[in-house]
Amino acid sequence: MTSRNLIVGLIAAIVIVAVGATAGFLIGSGEAPTQTESRSEAKVGFKAGYSASYDRAFRRTRVKATSVGIKRGTREGLRSGQKLGAQRGGDEVESQLAAIAAQQAEEARLAAEAEAAERQANCGAPLFVGGYCPTDAEVEQENAAESMCGNGQSPEATAAGVEC
Repeated sequence: MTSRNLIVGLIAAIVIVAVGATAGFLIGSGEAPTQTESRSEAKVGFKAGYSASYDRAFRRTRVKATSVGIKRGTREGLRSGQKLGAQRGGDEVESQLAAIAAQQAEEARLAAEAEAAERQANCGAPLFVGGYCPTDAEVEQENAAESMCGNGQSPEATAAGVEC
């Protein structure tokens, strides 16, 4: 082969490749959709896929959300209930303590009034310093001591802790 045949063969090959590429481009571009057609088909595909998967996705999401909501609601409800219970329990304790304190104060007042009345009734009792008003128990103790000490220190007086 001469160089001329080689150049002619090479030019023929280039022409064949160029014709094939042009024919392929023309065939391919005739089949390819335009941008408008692509967008339109994408919208149709999206709507079809969305409607087909919506119910299934909604059910899955609802089940998961319900499960998470139950757990969170239980936890928050427990926390809120404990807080409210502690508050109400504390209020109840304070109320009960106030009632007990009021009852004890009333009992102490009544006891003081009773002792004052008892002492008033015993003012001027014999064997006590003038102006001193003893209780009934003090009067009984002095009377018992007087009777025990009539003849000096008796065993009864010693047993009772009375010094004659």
